[in-house]
Amino acid sequence: MTIVAVDPPELPASTLISHGVVIRELGLVFVSGQLSWNAERQLIGKGDLSVQFRTASANVDAVLRAAGTSRAHLVKETIYVVGYCPDLTPEVLRLVQETRRAGRVAPASTIVGVDSLVGADFLVEIEAVATLPTVEEGPDTSSRGPDIGGWVARV
Repeated sequence: MTIVAVDPPELPASTLISHGVVIRELGLVFVSGQLSWNAERQLIGKGDLSVQFRTASANVDAVLRAAGTSRAHLVKETIYVVGYCPDLTPEVLRLVQETRRAGRVAPASTIVGVDSLVGADFLVEIEAVATLPTVEEGPDTSSRGPDIGGWVARV
């Protein structure tokens, strides 16, 4: 089985993790937990859950695009929220809804409250699993990278 690392240039480079991995034989993309940061490892939206959620979601999208797929093919997401409590439910669900496309099957999702994340000021982390477009569907053209065996990916 071939596992290909996916590390888009708009995210911080790392020798310890891949931002995502593609297993073409299974048609799956696994996205590491994404935070609200840029390629220079700068936190975006300190103290603002909404900004951090949107940025972490955009970083998930960057990994999906680089892998040759998109949020339309998302099958599972786990959202970690620092200090989560029932009072945050409406805001978190509103933010989740903002990232969804109408008419798509909603992915299996879990929201997990945590005490902290990798850095003191990060408030949300989102990890995901997506499928690659099938040959019948054709490649996902929301991002064009090199054609690797029928799949479009930028790795």
